[in-house]
Amino acid sequence: MGNDQIPEFVDGLKKVRTDEEVHTLLVKLGAKPELKELSKLKIIESMFAPTKTIFELLDRLEQNKHIPFVQSALDTIKFNNPLSIYITFELYKRGPEPTLRDSIRFNQEFVSRFFRLAEFEEGIKSVLVTKKNATWKFKMEELTYEFVISLITGK
Repeated sequence: MGNDQIPEFVDGLKKVRTDEEVHTLLVKLGAKPELKELSKLKIIESMFAPTKTIFELLDRLEQNKHIPFVQSALDTIKFNNPLSIYITFELYKRGPEPTLRDSIRFNQEFVSRFFRLAEFEEGIKSVLVTKKNATWKFKMEELTYEFVISLITGK
């Protein structure tokens, strides 16, 4: 599928309801999707869609870690910065800012708050300097919704 077909693809996605319809759309546009990738999409939707908190998501992933794809996602989440994971989950739930201007303003304010945290420095150090696993200040179970939202909103 070429870049010139992206608008047609996006329009087509608005009309499809099943994995098979997505697959048909992709084939129509010249792509050769693997059905296993579509089954991963179903797994992602079943894990994320009904969850309201990061802790519900982690529980759901733990309960389904017998699925290799889910175990891989769980391993990735556990390896990475718990604070970043929690913030990303909350931002995903919020959806995009209403306008580009709002989005840019939010990103500038949020990034300036996040850069001041020791977590950011630890992540940079572990990847670029020591090449060792990071030692995160926060553990997932220690983080509260109120703390995470205060970092996101600055309030």
